[in-house]
Amino acid sequence: MVHLALGDTWNTIFTVERRLGAAVPVVIFGPWLSSVIVTIIYWQINQVAGMILAPSCVWLTVASLLVFRIWQLNGKEPLYPLELTVT
Repeated sequence: MVHLALGDTWNTIFTVERRLGAAVPVVIFGPWLSSVIVTIIYWQINQVAGMILAPSCVWLTVASLLVFRIWQLNGKEPLYPLELTVT
């Protein structure tokens, strides 16, 4: 449940609000970290379950790198949320 909430939060920040800077730490400390933790815990209990979850860790690693690179290529907006002004 927490993993899904973190993923939805990141998705809203990155794709809906287009806050590229704020999306970088959210994707790293949100879905990616929770995926790694869950995979490690499952691996310790049942290695097959850990192997089934491992591809999601790989995909989230790639996604995190893509988000970071998109942020770099688009001007490096601050890594904290900004108050958007309406013009």
